[in-house]
Amino acid sequence: KKALVLQSEALKLLKFRVGSRSLSTASIHNDIANTYLALKNLKEAEKYFRRALVIRQEIHGLQNGRTADTLAGLAKLWWEAGNLDQAVFFLKIVVNTRQVQRERASRTTEKLLQKYTDSVSEDYKLLASWLIELDRTVEAENVLDALKDREQFDFIRRSPSTGYQRELVSYNDQEAVWVKRYLEIVNKVS
Repeated sequence: KKALVLQSEALKLLKFRVGSRSLSTASIHNDIANTYLALKNLKEAEKYFRRALVIRQEIHGLQNGRTADTLAGLAKLWWEAGNLDQAVFFLKIVVNTRQVQRERASRTTEKLLQKYTDSVSEDYKLLASWLIELDRTVEAENVLDALKDREQFDFIRRSPSTGYQRELVSYNDQEAVWVKRYLEIVNKVS
């Protein structure tokens, strides 16, 4: 709880110094949300995650690691609240965003790709474990296969003209409808 007091003070200062719609305030909103999530105060956590998400989507867009961080927090919150399908859906968005970022990292060095993959692998593993828990084993295997997709990245690195973009974690029929609706909402907010 002491962390919340300090984070709230930091948020007030940042709003005063840089405004309420900055990357810094989005980060503090996200931090406060994660603290509330750890304390199992899901209502407050969701409020702060949503604030962070609006700012991050406005500034970074949907296919960004920071936006994905906030979506991952929301997914964990919804899993905790028992909204399992919603949690899986949003963690799939996160993993697909991570795949795009991994593909970009693959164009630099092997070391950078490995460092980035290590930093995001927990999202893949968490999604796979949730899918297994929901008896969606084939989808879980696809997620773990995406995490091991190094051979395709190596091929791309040899061929810089390749326009590689592949969605490695697919959406089921219900989730496809959600994706369409989600993108409509994001485009209205942006």
